[in-house]
Amino acid sequence: MLVVSSPDKLRDSTLLSTTDALRRIIGQARLNLDIEVNSLTTRVDFGDGKRFLLLDSLIRKAAWNTVRVRLLVDKWAYDFEPQLFRNLNNVDNISVRIIDISELGPNPGTGSVHAKLVIADGQRALLGSATFSQRQIMECRNVGLLVEDNRVVGQLQHVFERDWNSSYCFKP
Repeated sequence: MLVVSSPDKLRDSTLLSTTDALRRIIGQARLNLDIEVNSLTTRVDFGDGKRFLLLDSLIRKAAWNTVRVRLLVDKWAYDFEPQLFRNLNNVDNISVRIIDISELGPNPGTGSVHAKLVIADGQRALLGSATFSQRQIMECRNVGLLVEDNRVVGQLQHVFERDWNSSYCFKP
């Protein structure tokens, strides 16, 4: 198990960066890649309109390398940038589902999937606090764990499968 952290300027040499961990786990996937996140965006929060393409390009590259990618994203992220998810859903080897658990929150509309989980080949997982956005990965303090323990990865895979197959999901 490895601890990962961001942003790079607050990380010491004993920790793997969040960007390096994402590159590692997504880039080393050979068969399957399951991703469950509350947010994934190519928008840059502050700046001149450029796009943050790191995660989008890593996911697309995995699919181009015949890795089967399943991407499960909270409805909030879909509402923020629907075209991104419609576009990804049209890429060979990528299946996108949107999950909306807002009816489960204590107040109508407040429940959300807050996961930040990547599982590669059912053998490795990255579980962290950073949403998949430029600001969270590059500018905010976040930590995560890169896990290769079969029992833990199996439990995380179970959570992903339960959510992926739930009645709360729909295709964009």
